[in-house]
Amino acid sequence: MVPKSWRTHKSDLTRNFIIKGLDATVKHTYIPKEDWAAFVKLNDGEEAKATSEKYKKLWERNLRYHYLGTTGYEGKAAKWEQEDRELAAQGISNPWNQFPSGHPRNWLHARSTLVKLEGSAKIR
Repeated sequence: MVPKSWRTHKSDLTRNFIIKGLDATVKHTYIPKEDWAAFVKLNDGEEAKATSEKYKKLWERNLRYHYLGTTGYEGKAAKWEQEDRELAAQGISNPWNQFPSGHPRNWLHARSTLVKLEGSAKIR
């Protein structure tokens, strides 16, 4: 949890101060001026801008966003198993059974939703 919070904080500093040309040491008095100058130099250089552009282009290629939230695959597995049990209890054919179990099926679960309509279920 700490590494994620640290990354988020650095990202917020970059977005809210460096890009806007502001001094974060005014609001965040715990940051020494020397450290802020080094952080700005590190995150405002040509290399940082090139890296940022590279990853922006990579992100644009992601066409299928996931719906996992903060729980990840492990957190959703119990929900997906419950959905499978409900379908079986209702006598509805499970559309997920046409896919191999394991990673392929989990990948599809994460990027799709199950829609139940009038005694049938389909993947959207």
